[in-house]
Amino acid sequence: MKVKSRFFKMAFFSTVLFFFGALLSFNAAVNLPEPTGSFYINDFANVLDQEIEDYILNHSVALEQKTSAQIVVATVDSLEGTDIDNYALNLFRKWKIGDKDKNNGLLILLAPTERKVRIEVGYGLEGRINDAKAGRFRDEYAVPYFKNDNWNQGIKTLYSALVSEVYSEYNMEMPEDVSNVISNHNETYENTQIGTIIGFVIV
Repeated sequence: MKVKSRFFKMAFFSTVLFFFGALLSFNAAVNLPEPTGSFYINDFANVLDQEIEDYILNHSVALEQKTSAQIVVATVDSLEGTDIDNYALNLFRKWKIGDKDKNNGLLILLAPTERKVRIEVGYGLEGRINDAKAGRFRDEYAVPYFKNDNWNQGIKTLYSALVSEVYSEYNMEMPEDVSNVISNHNETYENTQIGTIIGFVIV
């Protein structure tokens, strides 16, 4: 029994050391930025207008005050050759997004140069926003705008949709201007879909 206990202890510590070693190696290989003073909005790629930054900052501050959840947006010039999933995960952990005990943070990471976007969700919010929903939100609320390099509207619409989900998770009503952003997008999206269908039928 003692031998088995020692084996499991050694295996546990080896796993821990491997994890931290991999994390340190990643940070050494990739220069992960520090968050800006505002924390919630970090436009390192300089693709967002001040109006969008203010919108994100104001709503993220209000959201945390009401729910303790944190939604952070970051844009980067380059992923430095790494895949966006690992970059987002390590940035999420480095910045310690979300409440320490509830792990209810969410990161929207945009790499316009590589034309990639990732939604990283803490365990405390995964019941509401799982990987499948995050992927669907990305494709529905961000990609249509990103195709035309409209980073501002893509980020604003995606961010608003995720803010709405977090408020719903805590059984709270979303702010009216957030609701308006989503409604305007849905109306445009539906009209586009109808136009596509009509065009296909005509052809």
